[in-house]
Amino acid sequence: MDGFIRSQRDPEDDADAMLSSPASTAGTEMSALDRIGEELRTIAASMATKGDMLTHTTAIQDALHAKIAGIRTDVGAQADCIQTLEAAMETQAARNVTMEAALAKQGELLLTMRRSVEDLDNRGRRCNIQVKGVPETDGEENAEELLSGLFRAILQQEAPPCFKFDRAHRAMRPRTLEEGPRDLICCLHSYQLKEAIMRKARGRPTWPYMGTQVALYQDLSPLMLDARRALLPVTTLLRDRGIQYKWGFPFALMIQSQEGWTAACHPDEIPGLLEGPPTPVPDWIRDSMSQRPRPQRMPRRRRGEAPQGSPPRRRPDRGGLAA
Repeated sequence: MDGFIRSQRDPEDDADAMLSSPASTAGTEMSALDRIGEELRTIAASMATKGDMLTHTTAIQDALHAKIAGIRTDVGAQADCIQTLEAAMETQAARNVTMEAALAKQGELLLTMRRSVEDLDNRGRRCNIQVKGVPETDGEENAEELLSGLFRAILQQEAPPCFKFDRAHRAMRPRTLEEGPRDLICCLHSYQLKEAIMRKARGRPTWPYMGTQVALYQDLSPLMLDARRALLPVTTLLRDRGIQYKWGFPFALMIQSQEGWTAACHPDEIPGLLEGPPTPVPDWIRDSMSQRPRPQRMPRRRRGEAPQGSPPRRRPDRGGLAA
């Protein structure tokens, strides 16, 4: 009990502590407030005044106005450039329309000229005959004698006493062992005699001559040969369907129908003449225009050998003559 009483605090001591505590706390708070006030006065002194803010605001506005004025100038210049470009584009568009119309017209004129050139080329070859398969010797040969013997065998009793040639020669290409003998091409002086030979020759595909089989063909222009070669799938289809066809001059594929013969001169005209499922038709005009003619080399003459006849005028593909 005595220990418990001694451990308790004295009430008088607590009263003295209560009297002395508020004074010390108040002093501490006053010193803190003074420091805060001093800091606030320092901050307020360092802050910009209203005049300073107006000055900075005016400077910013002036800078923005200058930048905006520059942007407006650039935009105006770009607008002028855009207007100029739009005007140029409109002018160019009008020119393109005119150019497209001119190109289309030139395409038509070029096609017409191509058909005219092809017709002239074929007319120049109307007396020509091309013979395939006649053996070629290593030594000198006489093309007129070889062809005369073949034509006599074909015409037999109808053969004339002699055949008059304007020119006769082998195909104007280098001789190679892989391709066999070069074709013999001749230009007969008489068109009637040439037609008589071809009428007989059409009766059979080949003729025996000099121990081999030879074939006779009408000499045609390279353009017509390319067109016929391109239309081989179409003509094969016509034969399979039993439809008669023939070739026209200038070039045309003529197909027989119930209304009669119908001619197609352009690749776009052929599908309308074919019955049944659609058949792809190659554009032989475009293909022939995109191909470059192969250069031809004249055969070399042996030293001291005189040239036989005049040289051919032109033969870009198969060594034919133009009469």
